[in-house]
Amino acid sequence: MKNTIRALFLILFVSTYCFSLHAQIKEPVFSGKERVSMFAKHIAMKDESSLSDLHWQYIGPTNISGRCTDVEAVTPRGESYTIWIGSATGGVWKSENEGSTFMPVFDAMPTASIGDIAIDANNPDIVWVGTGEANIFRSSNSGCGVFKTTDGGKTWKNMGLENTMTIGRIRIHPKNSDIVYVAATGHEWTTN
Repeated sequence: MKNTIRALFLILFVSTYCFSLHAQIKEPVFSGKERVSMFAKHIAMKDESSLSDLHWQYIGPTNISGRCTDVEAVTPRGESYTIWIGSATGGVWKSENEGSTFMPVFDAMPTASIGDIAIDANNPDIVWVGTGEANIFRSSNSGCGVFKTTDGGKTWKNMGLENTMTIGRIRIHPKNSDIVYVAATGHEWTTN
């Protein structure tokens, strides 16, 4: 009996020691600017890849949930609302038929983690997106700055703040669209 207890104690001690060594290994941390640069290299390599002509078919699973971090709607210009949704890990989605269908409009960007969306009240084709989910907990993902579209999500431009990691809120001045307020909450688990 004593030998069994000693063996169990020894196994417990060795496994605790091994796991603590593994926990001390630090993953490399890349700044937002570095991630944007790496993404640009990825796009260039993707276009030159011998696999670039392959066409992929999605086969499932189809019933997977996710967190929405923001929902914005544009006052109707015609017969229907335009709805924008930002998600914690799925990018930005747009519906032009009051939510009957959604299309991804942010898939070609270097991050899919969204913190906030703001629509210009003076021009609904101008949309600002803050990347990096601001609801910080163990499965949050960092972003790489603020992006802007002037054509309803067809093209995007990085407007800066690449190293803030999380954007909690964006507000556009209602009378002057050139003034944009951004609440950058910073790094999640490291110093800013």
